[in-house]
Amino acid sequence: QCYSTLRGFGFILRLSPFTLKELCRSLATDRVTPLVDEIHTSILVLLQLSPPMTEEDSGPVVQHSDGVEQYLVTVAVGELVKDPSWRFLDTLTWQDFLSRYLIARNTFELEDMDVAKFLANGEHCTLPLEIKVEILRFLCD
Repeated sequence: QCYSTLRGFGFILRLSPFTLKELCRSLATDRVTPLVDEIHTSILVLLQLSPPMTEEDSGPVVQHSDGVEQYLVTVAVGELVKDPSWRFLDTLTWQDFLSRYLIARNTFELEDMDVAKFLANGEHCTLPLEIKVEILRFLCD
């Protein structure tokens, strides 16, 4: 499903052509791959350019910790993607932006695991394959 979506919108996303085998191999590895970086960066750029503006995209109250104190903040996806820091989105920084986007959406949990926080604590390539696929499916939907 993700593959056909990515291939169908590859021109709009400005993705280089790739095969299903290359996608599967890139997701299955525990190393950083240019294809996974390119796919996620392209999708996030598109989301940033045209954010969904529905009521369900209003984020919840999110708890953050800066090491000294914890504070609560309400995040809306529309406000998140208008943040000027998104101009720094690239193949090296996309994981941080993905984590922030998933937290803002607060619709992403997999088997009682907070995927956004799991992603924030590690590199995407070290995540289990099932979580990588679920993240990609979520973004493609």
